[in-house]
Amino acid sequence: MSDSTKQVLIPSAGVGSRLGSLTKNINKALIQINGKAVISHIIDLYPKEYEFIVCLGHKGDLLKQYLEISHPKMKIKFVDIDNFDGPGSGLGYTLRKTKNLIHSPFYFHTNDAIFNKKIPNFDDDTILLSTNLIDSRNYRTASIDENKGIITELHDKTQNKLLNVYTYTGVAYIKNYKDFIRFLDIMSVEIGESDYFIQKFGGETNFYLSSDWMDIGSIDGINTAKAAFGGFKNLDKTTEEIYFVDENVIKFDINDVTVSQKVERSKILKKVVPKVLKNTENFYLYKYVEGELIADLLNPNETFQDLLIWCEKNLWNEIKLDKSNEALFKSETKKFYFDKTFDRINYFNEEYGYFDRNTKINGTAYPKLEEILNEVDWDDIFDALPCEYHGDLHFENILKTNNGYCLLDWRGSYGNSTLFGDIYYDFGKLLHGLWLNHKIIRDDHYEIRMKGSTITFDVYQKKSLIDCQKILKEYALSNNYSWRKIETIAALILLNIAPLHHDPYSKLLYFFGKEQLQRIVNEYE
Repeated sequence: MSDSTKQVLIPSAGVGSRLGSLTKNINKALIQINGKAVISHIIDLYPKEYEFIVCLGHKGDLLKQYLEISHPKMKIKFVDIDNFDGPGSGLGYTLRKTKNLIHSPFYFHTNDAIFNKKIPNFDDDTILLSTNLIDSRNYRTASIDENKGIITELHDKTQNKLLNVYTYTGVAYIKNYKDFIRFLDIMSVEIGESDYFIQKFGGETNFYLSSDWMDIGSIDGINTAKAAFGGFKNLDKTTEEIYFVDENVIKFDINDVTVSQKVERSKILKKVVPKVLKNTENFYLYKYVEGELIADLLNPNETFQDLLIWCEKNLWNEIKLDKSNEALFKSETKKFYFDKTFDRINYFNEEYGYFDRNTKINGTAYPKLEEILNEVDWDDIFDALPCEYHGDLHFENILKTNNGYCLLDWRGSYGNSTLFGDIYYDFGKLLHGLWLNHKIIRDDHYEIRMKGSTITFDVYQKKSLIDCQKILKEYALSNNYSWRKIETIAALILLNIAPLHHDPYSKLLYFFGKEQLQRIVNEYE
């Protein structure tokens, strides 16, 4: 049988319980490793002519959306698994749902196994084993006869000290697919594909030893895989993700309204952001833009000054509002700054079980955050200036290109409006990125310690970023913008985004924001 008729069966219905909050909003196969979703890593291991059978359950609609937008030319058949969690669920139940789609020799490939090298082409039943030393209590293992090149016995997940025992990777080639289909009719919901091989002994099963296998079904496994692949790193969010497939960038957001708003705003900002070519409810795609991130080449005497002038000419176009839109703008501004701030702080408290209280931050006593917020001049904040704004203007969203700059990951809306925003919000975003530079955070050049109500933190500060703060202040004052307002909004941004990021960065954002807000209130009393 030719390669082109082979299939790959990927069960991806389970909830991924070992990964905790990482699979709260996405399917395990959508976890990003070096800029690629796990499912894309798996697909790339096989010839493009193969047909894929993907089982959908937990967050299955998101996985289907991703595959349809990222791999539109692949032959993929989807199987909806109605019972993927709880009584009666299991790999056996999932596999039984696929038997009408299996029509050729196929590879079984669990959705948490990735490799550094492509999967070889096999002619007979073959189980892929790993030479990595793994705790046998967490994985099935196999005893082998190296002289005959066959597996002599498969072992359950129990601790053993046998010689010539290797870990089963969760990947196998099944030539005798008709026998496997018959096996599906008698298997229980609790057992899986490896039990097919167990029941066929003493038939012979070949093995293939791999040193390139990585299991991403656990937190440690994900960290190991990210370290092994290296390359792309970003600040993880629980509700968003970014992927790179071929020459395309694919953005995910759990909020489908946000995606539709970003698509709409991309048409308004078409001169400064990439053109969205495709979108689904939760994903949108645009062509990869060649350039260098400002975060990697920032020169305060040239790049930043040049960037501000470019934004002034190409982005920050003032919008004249009629009376109805002016009233709407004022209403949205109050929601955007005031209501959202308190909502996000409550979200942070719920997420970490933290209750607002007096604290000592880096040796200085601070009152409750609510008391500091009461001292903010909200009327000044609400006096916003409508313009065409970006909404997430920090240095990892700004590319230096041959033609100037390209802005990435623009905000979907200002409150509920996609037509306009506050120029001060862009200024605040720039400043917050200078206070807590994303590249420095990604490289773990910070630390935070908490003991009761005592918090100490330290963040590496590059001189160039401090110089950029001075340039931003000079630019603001020379153009009659309020530096006090910019600083206040930057502090509010830190508090707003705190619950959206991973621990401990989220806590750094919260307490750094509290510290800055108190400093600003004190300075401008």
